[in-house]
Amino acid sequence: MNEKISVIVPIYNTKEYLPECLQSLINQTYKNLEIILVDDGSTDGSGAVCDSYAEKDKRIVVIHKANGGVGSGRNAGIDTASGDWLSFVDSDDYVHPEMYEILVKLKDEYNADIASGFTRGTDKRDYCEPDRDHYEIKVLSGKDLYYKYLTHKSFEYIGYCPTGVGWKIYKKELFGSDIRFDETVHKAEDMIIFPYLLDRAHCIVTTDRRLYYVYNRPGSLTRCRQSESIQRNYAETINRMYKEHLEFFLKKGCDYSQIVDNLYRVALFDLMTSYDGFNVAYCKEITKRFFRELFKQAKKRGCLTKKHVLIMTAFLIAPASIKGIEKLSKH
Repeated sequence: MNEKISVIVPIYNTKEYLPECLQSLINQTYKNLEIILVDDGSTDGSGAVCDSYAEKDKRIVVIHKANGGVGSGRNAGIDTASGDWLSFVDSDDYVHPEMYEILVKLKDEYNADIASGFTRGTDKRDYCEPDRDHYEIKVLSGKDLYYKYLTHKSFEYIGYCPTGVGWKIYKKELFGSDIRFDETVHKAEDMIIFPYLLDRAHCIVTTDRRLYYVYNRPGSLTRCRQSESIQRNYAETINRMYKEHLEFFLKKGCDYSQIVDNLYRVALFDLMTSYDGFNVAYCKEITKRFFRELFKQAKKRGCLTKKHVLIMTAFLIAPASIKGIEKLSKH
């Protein structure tokens, strides 16, 4: 219970919501925290708010840097962190007052490399779910959790957004010197590093207690995905991501064959779903081209059912006619 947790908060123009986020960290029942506030080139006075809080609490470290995006802010925090464990909180979100005490107890009890709670979105500020009499605790390896993610069963272990880096604590050594967030990515930067972190985690412990609250503000990046630049970046990102993930697990040999088979299926259905959501011609073009490449590889590998092949062939012939892809992908 004495290990330091470095909590990394990337901040860009969230002055209105920042005090609630910071108070939820300062008031944690677990006190051995290093709170790293990364002011990512804010222009609304958020940087001054960070400095004022640092004057009041010696655990707060402030980094002022040029704007580089969420990934850049998190990387700056990782490279600055002096703690044994890392945690990530978005500056417009807030956390349960006992989040770190709960997660530290869990990781100590099970000797885990990652400890995670659940999250939920909310349109209200200061909302916190009432405590229950009983919470489910589940323990598994990183490899097993990734397999469950690929088979759409991870929500039972880690909630509706398993790849999100919030609501967790990570042993810092998992990141090493080589795992960092891709600073060129505007969305899904957590999805990219997710399998690499899990692959290094021998033990993960989770609780279904809601410990982290995502505020669904209208201007957040997750709600601004329809601009052409964001669509283009996301299309390029998912194409590169699945290519890199497949290469990574293919190199690990036959022990990962089931993961590779499922990764092909998840990638193909995700590409179909993404294609349907794009309204930029370039995004549709590169997504369909990459889909065709992966489809050929997956058929050669023999990891698709007849139903999968039928659905995917129909998509290639008439992409606009494919509906309900997400539901079909789970069968």
